[in-house]
Amino acid sequence: MSTSRDVIHWILSSPLDRLDDAQCHHAKRCLIDLIGVAAGATDTALAEHARRYVRVQHAGDRPLLFASSTASATGVALHGAWLIDALDAHDGQVLTKGHAGVAILPGLLALP
Repeated sequence: MSTSRDVIHWILSSPLDRLDDAQCHHAKRCLIDLIGVAAGATDTALAEHARRYVRVQHAGDRPLLFASSTASATGVALHGAWLIDALDAHDGQVLTKGHAGVAILPGLLALP
């Protein structure tokens, strides 16, 4: 069974040239969609609550997504997920019956 570290290592070490053009295009489109949704949510009430919460409860020196504040790695991941989820307009995936990107992207952004 793979661990989270195995999956993260695979993601970070997989060369993009192993993806065909359609896969690479889809991955870029999903990434742009997630970032756009996060940017669109920066002025929501949830975004402000998230910023305040992670600054206090998850203090650290890593920059938050679309904010001038900082937090720990867990705070960065939590803030990013809340920010992306604030508009509920992000990616969906039929096979997982959910929104994989809202958990994956903030987690990756929190990595050193």
